[in-house]
Amino acid sequence: SQWLDTKDFMVTDDRHNAASPAIEILMARLPEIVRPLAEQGVVPVTQGFIGVTRSGHRTTMGRESSDYSASIIGAALGVEDVQIWTDVDGILTADPRVVASPRKVRVLSFEEAYDLSYFGAKVLHPKTVLPALERNIPIHVYNSRRPDLSGTLITKGNPSDAPCVKSIAFKGDMTLLRVTPKNRYGPYIFWGHVQNILTEAGAVAYLTASADYGLSLMLGSGCDMEIVAQGLKEIGIPDVEGGKGIVCLVGTNLRAVPRLVERVFRSLSDCPVSMISFGASRSNLCVVIEDGAVPKAVTSLHSEFFDTVADDVFEVLEHFQVPLQTK
Repeated sequence: SQWLDTKDFMVTDDRHNAASPAIEILMARLPEIVRPLAEQGVVPVTQGFIGVTRSGHRTTMGRESSDYSASIIGAALGVEDVQIWTDVDGILTADPRVVASPRKVRVLSFEEAYDLSYFGAKVLHPKTVLPALERNIPIHVYNSRRPDLSGTLITKGNPSDAPCVKSIAFKGDMTLLRVTPKNRYGPYIFWGHVQNILTEAGAVAYLTASADYGLSLMLGSGCDMEIVAQGLKEIGIPDVEGGKGIVCLVGTNLRAVPRLVERVFRSLSDCPVSMISFGASRSNLCVVIEDGAVPKAVTSLHSEFFDTVADDVFEVLEHFQVPLQTK
């Protein structure tokens, strides 16, 4: 084997702790480095997470970005398979810290895996699936402590797969922002102003819903809400509610799951719902509730959709242990 330093190929922008790779440089450099080694039977070894700016300063790419690095490197080399070795048996039907007996999902589509990671699942970096998706490279998630298990396969979705819910993700410590305009001079102009203000404040809107002129947005905790609210006061009337959480059902062709919405709201009958997002994606349904109610909601939804399912999409886990979450 031979060690490769990422400074030779993993060039990024200068957003330290959240750097993005310069894909065109990686695609040009990495094959030139790896191809001669492969021809000699040498196994190249490198690390993820760490990159370097064009000026030579070290950068990091954020939580779980070692997985993202593996996917980028695999795409650059045109590999047949990307393997993520972690401390869980694969991608589960829910967070085992919340649900006592989750099941393992055998196969996920790229879209489903992205939605799960985007809405809070900790197994993968949200961007991990994107390079693999672009080149149709399957990703396997395996448990390094139990290498004999089959893990989870992430691959291109099959349109003929039966509609079903596959997993439940959640995000907490979020803020619900509602904005109505002071002057109704056209909804698109108003929406554009709101988005510009959010962009300038570095605010990420995980969900957006509109009604006539008004907007409702779910924002993460990484932005300064005082700055956002102050900017919005020039064009509209902001209403800010903190202490919210998103619970997200992810699966195959959810629009065709029988009685899906009825079952969701029956499971959440004790949890007032502040917002719902359904239809923009084929693979997710999201509801916004109070942050403190999220664990109970996840448990109730998991019982509704998984406790009585007998399906080869899932695998019952034996001797399951809560992962250490060391990554």
